Amino acid sequence: MKEVRNHDPTGRSYYDKVCNRMGLVPVSYLKRHITDPEITMRFHGLGPAATKAIALVLRDNITLEKLNLQGNWIEGDGGLAMARMLEDNDYITEINLSDNKLGSIGAKYCLVEENVRLKSCNISWNGFGPEGGAAIGEAMASNSALLELDDVPIEFEFLRIFEDIKSKKPNFKLIHGPILSSGNTADDLGKPAVHPYKRKEPVLILDQHIIVNDMRLLDILKKYDPQGGFTVTPEEFVKAVEDLAVPFNKPKLETACVKLAADQAGRIYFGDFIKQQQDQIKNSGGDDEENGERFEQ
Repeated sequence: MKEVRNHDPTGRSYYDKVCNRMGLVPVSYLKRHITDPEITMRFHGLGPAATKAIALVLRDNITLEKLNLQGNWIEGDGGLAMARMLEDNDYITEINLSDNKLGSIGAKYCLVEENVRLKSCNISWNGFGPEGGAAIGEAMASNSALLELDDVPIEFEFLRIFEDIKSKKPNFKLIHGPILSSGNTADDLGKPAVHPYKRKEPVLILDQHIIVNDMRLLDILKKYDPQGGFTVTPEEFVKAVEDLAVPFNKPKLETACVKLAADQAGRIYFGDFIKQQQDQIKNSGGDDEENGERFEQ
């Protein structure tokens, strides 16, 4: 039940009351700046309990627009308290909860659907990996215009979610860690990924001939070829390209696949692409992808 505050427009008295009830010492910095449009309390050592008290007092604050609580180890409970605050506060547009040990659940709490004014949410460096990032991506569609996940490796399933959000919210931006290779397993962490600024068509179609331009496609094709004969159907080839989660001309590829398979007993032989991959690796001298970069979508 929401507590009613009387004759306390700034919230200072209410904050003192909440801290007294919770056995906490009020943060003097917050009391001094509680009516400011921007509050920055980085590395104040707040912890979950003090964060709950702050969340309660900021629930009805109408002057605050930007809140930075980076590095306070507020954990999942603090993240939940911030989420509940954001459900009631329609004035905060930017929040930074990075480096707070939120975990996947705590971070997801903060992406509340009710707050449509929230434009920027930084929840990077909070101890969750690709699976947590994907779950958060599903929750973010209704509010933020910018989501920051600087340290989180992104899988292709997450990029599919992101592209879907972009189609509905063209101004949405995502900052994330490295893009993983295909497969969505821990084994992919060490594999080369695609730098978003270097994206290119996964396949080239020249006079109905197909040239593989993204060698990760070969790993996916093998999954559709359990017999190891290096052949797939036209439909499986197109599905493999879709699994890359990068843009391509689907109608053009479908036409090329059907025509190519007609000359190969209804299937597409991709053994030649394996040789193409080996030649490319030999000519390039190995993999030159950079790891651990910060990418903006």
